[in-house]
Amino acid sequence: MSISYSGGKTERAFCLLTGASSLPKSDSRGDALLFHKGQHHFIEVKKVGSGTANQVRPCKYTTLVIWSERENQWYVIPPHDVVNLAKHRKGQHATNSFECCNFGKKQWCQEKYRSDKQSLHRRVRLAIEEGNNAPPLYKKVMAQVR
Repeated sequence: MSISYSGGKTERAFCLLTGASSLPKSDSRGDALLFHKGQHHFIEVKKVGSGTANQVRPCKYTTLVIWSERENQWYVIPPHDVVNLAKHRKGQHATNSFECCNFGKKQWCQEKYRSDKQSLHRRVRLAIEEGNNAPPLYKKVMAQVR
């Protein structure tokens, strides 16, 4: 199975709703770039149809935004929560789940991550701040995984 790039419309919708800039597919740091508090932040955007968010890369330590096509709903997961959710997952395309894993609906479809489109920009900024305020060990360990 190859990479489908089917999330392009989702990434464009995310950028329109938040004012983020879209990144080229060749940029492995993320799908979008959001300017917040004087800094640019990479955002990973995933479209989920069947319930599984594939190729999540916790080692990037970026905010993860999921669009559930089935539920017509956005979910925003702060970077440190992405790391915590990956702890008990198996690796996908890697032995280490912090390099790459998938999240089933049980991991990402939680009320605390839910966001409507009107609140998406605010929720993403809050997730960035939560990730920045998490214990520094998260970033340090994820930098070593990369």
